[in-house]
Amino acid sequence: MKPCTVLYINPFAQQISGADESLLALIAALDKERFQAVVWIPPGSPYRERYADLGVEIICHRTPAIRRSLNLFFLLSFLFWNLVALSQLMHLLRRRSIDVVHANMEVLLFPGIACAFSKTPCIYHVRGTSFHRPAWLGRLLTSFIYRSAAKVVCISDAIHKLFHPDDNGKVITIYNPIDTDYFKQVMDKDAKTTMPPQLREFQFIVGTAGRVNPRKNLEMLIEAAKQVSEEVPTVGFMIVGKAEGAAEKIYYHQLTAMIHKLDLKERVIFTGQMQDMRLAYSQMDLCCLLSHSEGFGRVLAEAQSMGVPVIGVKVGGIPEAMVEQKTGLLIAANNATALSDAILKLVAEPSVRQDMAVAAREHACSRFSASQHAETVMQLYDQVLTKVGL
Repeated sequence: MKPCTVLYINPFAQQISGADESLLALIAALDKERFQAVVWIPPGSPYRERYADLGVEIICHRTPAIRRSLNLFFLLSFLFWNLVALSQLMHLLRRRSIDVVHANMEVLLFPGIACAFSKTPCIYHVRGTSFHRPAWLGRLLTSFIYRSAAKVVCISDAIHKLFHPDDNGKVITIYNPIDTDYFKQVMDKDAKTTMPPQLREFQFIVGTAGRVNPRKNLEMLIEAAKQVSEEVPTVGFMIVGKAEGAAEKIYYHQLTAMIHKLDLKERVIFTGQMQDMRLAYSQMDLCCLLSHSEGFGRVLAEAQSMGVPVIGVKVGGIPEAMVEQKTGLLIAANNATALSDAILKLVAEPSVRQDMAVAAREHACSRFSASQHAETVMQLYDQVLTKVGL
């Protein structure tokens, strides 16, 4: 029997992309006898080689994504490129046997429109929480996605409730996948060759990872670092990630200025982007995620899969990515003192950290494995294909 073809449309070409990481894990775990993947990505995507390594067909087209801007030039450009992408997708759907279109983020309009015209089942993946602001735009976007999609996948119950709390089964929660076998290959924590030289003298490392973006609330970590240093001077801090675009670069410079003002330049270190995140997590004794908004918290899932205890804030889907008091600690949002207290508590209790490390690995494997995720998504494909008689 010929496998069904799924076209995945991914909107961004970013160096660090949780949406791409999740899609790579899904495609790698798909049953190739049942489903064949085709990936549509923007030109210049840094993930192209990794998709190619999976043996999938790659289509490169400009992929216009929704942004919260009323700038006339942007709106006209957005309309133009949506019409171009719509035309390209309609042509592809007529020319090729595409059984399902899977829009990998909620910021895409043209897949829903093209699928409505072509009668092709469309699945939308809702990964972020920013779509609900401003409220009028959020209502328009959620209404459009809900009406045009055969199914909507949310990456946490928090997003599910925010997106459409009363959905009659059309919207479901499927947590992001983690390649737990890959992260099981723990690096040697004593071989600190990958650690910045400034951090090698510290006995305990607190880290975080992700794009250097204001949404990540990294100033909270820096404030807590100052408080911790006054109590326990043997704790260092590493921030793994890169600033992309003008706004993020401005934010990075603001953070470095803050670090210098607080006399933390030898204690709080930006490592830049690391291609192999196992190298980062293997150096952390604790991993934090402190975002102002977060759909899920992939960083925490990855860290736990490496057996690293975590600290998260009570925001969005972060509490769903961990188990309070078992795999880590949950604290109030935007509270540097609470973060400092949590760090000091776990620094002082190595036996508690060890128990959390074991529980963290077990939790990640049981909750976020790529094989489990892929099986759930494939069942979803079967449901929508059955409805159209395939």
